[in-house]
Amino acid sequence: MHGLMIDSARAMERPDYYKRLFHFMVERGANTVLWHFTDDQGCSLVFDTLPQAASPNALTKPQMRELLDVAQSLGLQVIPELETYGHTRFITNLPEYAHLREGNEHFSGMCPVLSETRQIISKLIQEVAELFDSPWIHVGMDEVVVGDHPQTAKALQEKSAGQLYAEHAKFVYDTVKSHGRKMMMWSDHIVKDASIADDLPRDIVIAAWHYTADVDPELILPHLQRGFDVLLCGAMISYDQMLYPSHDYGLANLRTMAEIERMPHPGPGRIIGQVTTIWTPTRYMHDSLWLAKDLSLAILKHGTDVDSRKQAADFARDFHGFEPTNDWLDAVDTLYRLSPMHHQWIALLRGHDADGKLLQVTDQAIEDWQKAHDAIANMRDQVQQNQTSYDTFCLTLDMVASLHQRARECQSGRFEQAMQTTKRLIDSVEAVWDRERYADDTRKFYADWDRDRPNHLIEQLHAGEAFLKQLAHCEIPGCN
Repeated sequence: MHGLMIDSARAMERPDYYKRLFHFMVERGANTVLWHFTDDQGCSLVFDTLPQAASPNALTKPQMRELLDVAQSLGLQVIPELETYGHTRFITNLPEYAHLREGNEHFSGMCPVLSETRQIISKLIQEVAELFDSPWIHVGMDEVVVGDHPQTAKALQEKSAGQLYAEHAKFVYDTVKSHGRKMMMWSDHIVKDASIADDLPRDIVIAAWHYTADVDPELILPHLQRGFDVLLCGAMISYDQMLYPSHDYGLANLRTMAEIERMPHPGPGRIIGQVTTIWTPTRYMHDSLWLAKDLSLAILKHGTDVDSRKQAADFARDFHGFEPTNDWLDAVDTLYRLSPMHHQWIALLRGHDADGKLLQVTDQAIEDWQKAHDAIANMRDQVQQNQTSYDTFCLTLDMVASLHQRARECQSGRFEQAMQTTKRLIDSVEAVWDRERYADDTRKFYADWDRDRPNHLIEQLHAGEAFLKQLAHCEIPGCN
């Protein structure tokens, strides 16, 4: 089982994109899609039970069924992921279910001891089972807050948080099983509290998510030793690296997970495959990621020895129809070497560091990114296929290079020029959103939740614009 994850809960792509992605995946040997369609930020499927939870432009059941039929015709299985415990603000944000919510400013949950929680979850699972053909239903269960609700707090006087978690997991398991399906769930609570695993049925598949560059196999082996089958889940795009995967982080994670998949394991559980997650579409422009998806799928298929430079050359020929130059390949390598981590990227977008001071950049960084962008842009006339995707890829390089240059412009007091750079980037990225997604989606300009603001590319570009306006009036430390 090898494939990619779709996160449509945070932002909806157009259906044609999903069809295009299916074809792309199958051509590269993938056979599985994990579809994450509910989360705190939204619900991208219109449920009969909960139609009021649907996000703007959410898929109707006939629309989803059409996509599932396309996937099936290509030999792809689509595993649905329905959040059933944590990440359930798509339910509890509704006034009629707000009384079920527990959580904090970072994570969420539903009170597991109230019967209404079980009633709504049971109905949603039934609808998922009726719509999707997969033998598995992924039920989430990660990053759950346990104990904020008064009724949960009362229950904790007699039981541990792990016991309450396990009881809810077994209820979800029984519900999934009643529809003839197998349950899949995220691994983090079992990693933190091994006693939970002792109470769970062994035919649950554990989706072991680990996104750091160097994943310790000892985080995964205990699941196998307990008798659980495991689906490995690395990340191409995650909180720590939001724009593009780098050799040292995102791609290192995928190579490590591929190595773990191929290690000998003691059992009795099995590693059944690997799915690469691509989280939170508001962080990036999806049409810029085909090169990284190609490399990610190659690592899944062939393991750690995939040569990223050779892969990029083959991709240029196959996907874009041109013969890459060494300068072009060097530019791709620069992107993979220097793709910014979370805090560095947020600082570039906003124009200031974590202390609110004017961002400082080096001459070398400016030179490296500008050279990489120019090498990519200079090949545009040679592109024979998927030209729009190439333009979006080029825009990603342009954005990083221009934000480095903007920081230097601000250091030099050239605020008007810096503002022009910012407005150009905002206009370009917003135009890509309108083409890739939906212009009327209220999530285009801002995140509904404070925790998500750093995850929103357009919102952070506008934050940089606001910072520049303050700079122009000398309201920022470091302004001359």
